[in-house]
Amino acid sequence: MSSPVGHSLTGMILYLIYNKWGSLWSNRNEIPLYIFFTVAPDLDLIPGLLGGDIYRYHHGPPHSIFFALLFTLPFSLPRLKRGLKRFLSSWGIFFSLYCTHLLLDLFTIDRRPPYGSPLFWPIWDRYLSSPITFLPPVYKESWTALVSLNNLYTMLIEVAIFLPLLLLIYWYRQSKGERIQATVRHYDK
Repeated sequence: MSSPVGHSLTGMILYLIYNKWGSLWSNRNEIPLYIFFTVAPDLDLIPGLLGGDIYRYHHGPPHSIFFALLFTLPFSLPRLKRGLKRFLSSWGIFFSLYCTHLLLDLFTIDRRPPYGSPLFWPIWDRYLSSPITFLPPVYKESWTALVSLNNLYTMLIEVAIFLPLLLLIYWYRQSKGERIQATVRHYDK
């Protein structure tokens, strides 16, 4: 599974992609929400951590598409008051954010059984993992493992992969926004 750093950077990338054209940071208070949904499947670590066995509940149902559907629905329901289109739009964004976590985990080296994620739970209880992995594993056996050099290496690899993509999208959005604003000013004359 990817680290919270990789998942968080993915959330920020999707914020830049999903945010409407115009002022890029006008909705920046949504960034923590985007990050929350990309990290949310790993909330299943908390009961295990509190019970002394961090992996006890990890990579279970919260790492499935069905759970993603259920988890994101209550966060979107309040937007139904503003119309079906607003509800579906927000639910689609929340769902896709949650699913990016599942996708990143598929391409991460998994060193502990059960290997992979139960993507199609409860219909199919088989764990799936990609034969092609590009992200190193995260070690979570103990508090010491969490702050190990291995995990620092993993986070550096994730930063090396996702930060350039984030900066490239940010640069593109900034340059595109300037062109849009210049065009609007030109037509306002």
